[in-house]
Amino acid sequence: MAHPLEVPIDNCLTVKELAQQIKKRLESGFQFIRLRGEVSGVTYHKSGHVYFSLKDSDAVIDCIAWKGLAQSFSIPLTDGLEIIGRGSVTTYMGRSKYQFIMDSFEPAGLGALFTLLEQRRQKLQAEGVFDVSRKLAIPRLPQRIGLITSSEGAVIHDIEARLKERYIEHNIYLWAVTVQGENTPKDIIQAIQGFHNFNPRPDVLIIARGGGSFEDLWHFNDEHLARAIRATEIPIITAIGHEPDTPLIDYASDKRASTPTNAAEIVAPRKDDIRQYLDRLENRMSAVTDGAVQFQQSRLQRSQASLKSADVFMMSRFRQVDQIRLDQFLERFHVAKRIQLSQLVERCVSPLALVKNKTWVLTHATLKLKQSADKAIAINQNQLASLETRLETSSFVNILKRGFSILQDQNQHLIESSTSLKVPTYISVRLRDGVVRGLFTPENI
Repeated sequence: MAHPLEVPIDNCLTVKELAQQIKKRLESGFQFIRLRGEVSGVTYHKSGHVYFSLKDSDAVIDCIAWKGLAQSFSIPLTDGLEIIGRGSVTTYMGRSKYQFIMDSFEPAGLGALFTLLEQRRQKLQAEGVFDVSRKLAIPRLPQRIGLITSSEGAVIHDIEARLKERYIEHNIYLWAVTVQGENTPKDIIQAIQGFHNFNPRPDVLIIARGGGSFEDLWHFNDEHLARAIRATEIPIITAIGHEPDTPLIDYASDKRASTPTNAAEIVAPRKDDIRQYLDRLENRMSAVTDGAVQFQQSRLQRSQASLKSADVFMMSRFRQVDQIRLDQFLERFHVAKRIQLSQLVERCVSPLALVKNKTWVLTHATLKLKQSADKAIAINQNQLASLETRLETSSFVNILKRGFSILQDQNQHLIESSTSLKVPTYISVRLRDGVVRGLFTPENI
């Protein structure tokens, strides 16, 4: 039977009072319920809370998983996943909205998870993440091993013990990660990237986890983790769970091991196996060496037999070669002497030809000398004429012809100023057509 509303004396509720009573009744009436639906619109907020919706064919309800609870989910919430969630209903009074607060959930049957897993597998297959051609070869005898697993539990101890039973006792590097929960993919990706920064890098990486349920191993089906494994430059062996367990990263890795212990056996052969392999190599090397020695000995024996029968033949050939060399020497000697004789004949010139040649040289030299003398005379004559013209131009006679005169005292000194005259004195005036002399007195001034 529904409880009546708590109405005030004045029979009037405020909006807040009504919202509070609705919230109270919803939360008390819908506690610890199980709700089935399909996940839609998943949003992982930076605060850590997860917002999503649950829907069926007829209705949709908003949901939220608080940060602390969301981190404990063994399977991440993904669009399209059908789940059965456990939680309570509450309202947000500020918007008159109600929502389902989910504390935990489980898949609504493994069929939904298998369907989601197959969709991811096909998507990664189409991207080429699983291509065999992109896989790296596992080194035959690696020296440095990188382990990516939990620091707790039997896995790390089993792997290290098996490696040390073989030939690797040192250079085993552990990068501890979480192997269950939503942080698993992120931790493993960081470990892979971290090992790439090692100097020197490990020769091979092992990602390992012990057995568990399908849900426990779900995070090893993460798409980002599969792509990170495929993009690595270091060969990776995955050993997740047991033989039947095959998460998506097993398809992306370079080698899948059935168990963590099997991963150690793959990466490090037994000492006895190595010894047997080296013994086989030694036997093969000995057999090849013995065969080569026997073959060379047989060739040597045949060669020695051939040399005995070839001595006479070689002597005759030596004589033929000597005769050929002698003939070739004589031929070259005759050719050289003929060349020398031709050169001597060319150098023997008759005296008449020599005289004619020297005469021509002398005539040519005389002609050049005459040409040089004529040229020098012409140049000197031109220079003389130029000097005569300059002298004529600079002559004082020509200056007198233009009306000028020259005054001299009785000692034939030039009179340049009236102050230099001593009176009385005799002076002479040179004009263009003669000289006038007279006595110069103060009365003449």
